[in-house]
Amino acid sequence: MRTTPSTLGSALDGTPGQVQPQLKIPRPGTAASPSPSAPPASASPASANPASANPASASPASASPGHTASPGAVALHLTGPDGPNHPSASNTSAGNTSVGNTSVGNTVSMAPPRSAALRRRLLASDLAALLIAWGPEALFAAPARPGARLLCVLVAIFSQMGAMGRSGLYRSRVCSMRTLEALRVVATAVVGAAAFDISEWLTGGHDVVRALSSGAGACALVLVGRWRFGRWLKLERADGRFLRTVVIVGDNEDAAAVWDLLSSEPELGYKVGGVIGDDPESVWRSALSVAKLSEEPAPGTVPAPVPVAHSLDDLGELAAAVGASGVIVVNSAVGGETSVAAVNRALALGLHAQVWPGLAGLAARRMKVVPVLGAPTIYVEPQDRAGWEVAAKRAMDIVVTLALAPVALVLLGLCAVLIKAEDRGPVIHRHKVVGRHGVPLTVYKLRTMVPNASTMLNQVAALNERRGGPLFKASYDPRVTRVGRLLRASSIDELPQLWNVLMGTMSLVGPRFALPAEVAHFDPELRRRHQMRPGMTGLWQSEARDNPSFSAYRRLDLFYVDNWSLLLDVAILMNTAYQIWAKVVRGALSRRRNRATTYGAPAAATGQ
Repeated sequence: MRTTPSTLGSALDGTPGQVQPQLKIPRPGTAASPSPSAPPASASPASANPASANPASASPASASPGHTASPGAVALHLTGPDGPNHPSASNTSAGNTSVGNTSVGNTVSMAPPRSAALRRRLLASDLAALLIAWGPEALFAAPARPGARLLCVLVAIFSQMGAMGRSGLYRSRVCSMRTLEALRVVATAVVGAAAFDISEWLTGGHDVVRALSSGAGACALVLVGRWRFGRWLKLERADGRFLRTVVIVGDNEDAAAVWDLLSSEPELGYKVGGVIGDDPESVWRSALSVAKLSEEPAPGTVPAPVPVAHSLDDLGELAAAVGASGVIVVNSAVGGETSVAAVNRALALGLHAQVWPGLAGLAARRMKVVPVLGAPTIYVEPQDRAGWEVAAKRAMDIVVTLALAPVALVLLGLCAVLIKAEDRGPVIHRHKVVGRHGVPLTVYKLRTMVPNASTMLNQVAALNERRGGPLFKASYDPRVTRVGRLLRASSIDELPQLWNVLMGTMSLVGPRFALPAEVAHFDPELRRRHQMRPGMTGLWQSEARDNPSFSAYRRLDLFYVDNWSLLLDVAILMNTAYQIWAKVVRGALSRRRNRATTYGAPAAATGQ
């Protein structure tokens, strides 16, 4: 769980225990047992992560459509998204796979954990930050004791690195909770500063100010490095890399919601590899309606996109067949007794186990595990917004707006000249949106489209990249002007909304404003987003702006409304500033490469 949607997900996790490097999936009539040639090996938390180990794909052995498998055999449905001819359900050199019964006779080997590569990358980022922070202390040491100062710096660096490892800062269950991660980074920076100061005292020197300043610098640089690592990992996962494959245990509406969440938002770090339940096919049928794509289709009309099983006895075989490293148990779908059995079985197989409590939308900071006679219960703290926080949010809006005003006015003047020079049309675009409490609101933007863009909507409807809802976005919208593309890439077109913020009809951070035509398709639950002022930026824009799924828009906006805090606003503003800067840099580099290609090609062709 986490305060804000995390980009670290769970690929950094390492759970001590037994790894099964080879798992024999038996033929019908034989019992499942680990391969005698490869006994289980102990996992090192630092390098061998059973939760991230992915088995290689298994080659199905022969099975007859009407064959009844023995208790030790695998009884899995392996119909892929394209039906029985999909590769997951096709003939292989080892034999045939039939829908309903599958038996795999060859050995499935565990692949090396990819989480080790992520840990090494994060470790290198932390080490680089500490070297930059503490390096000047060694480089500019007093001439009389350079060796002693270098020793003190090394002690500080290795003390802080050791403290970070011991405090779990290389495990996702810590990294995914940003507030907890930041607090532990601060604590380990104190350890490094204290180690430096004590070493200085033991070697004949003592300077508390140096220790504190370098420790503060180390803390800041480590946090910045980890934030950049998180942004990079999010982009990688959005492209389908560094995902953990999991098996969902359960088949009700909550299971469908989990399916839709993980499938539509890969940046969370998960990929659904299989489903176990009495009617597992109902999960993706229900997921269609959960995602607002369509009404739930009839049974048998939607091919199974992943393998399924009907019994917990098949968990090990299913996990091995799809390369799953963990399970997500949907508690409301299977009940308490079965949930415990599923968790215990997963742990016995060396898999990570997570329980979905069905409390989507509640921030982790509001939930506390409270034991009652040894049984865990979840206590949910009320969302009390102190009056000073509301006043501070409004004060931050005013102060930041006034601070940006001089630069914004200069940019707006330059942009007005460019817009007028391009097509002589109006500079400012005004449009009606739905504001706080559903009150209509006029929002201002620099015009980035041709003047008659609103009359061309039907012509570009086919270009819409958003799915499952009324939103519209086209990456290559022909209505956008040349100047408009530059303004959108740098978000300068949003600057006139600072006037709305100053007048109090908008905020710097909040749910993105919606058009009346869009709000007409919102259900009562989603309309709760209008409890707050619309924002120039928000959680959805910061975390999933390029995600085409409407469910991401819905989930993140409601999450913000239910869990708003001043600290969350600051984090969103920082993320937004970084994204704008990164987009501008990438755009500039791309244009530079394009110019080099354009002007370099003729010279290369003529040999000049």
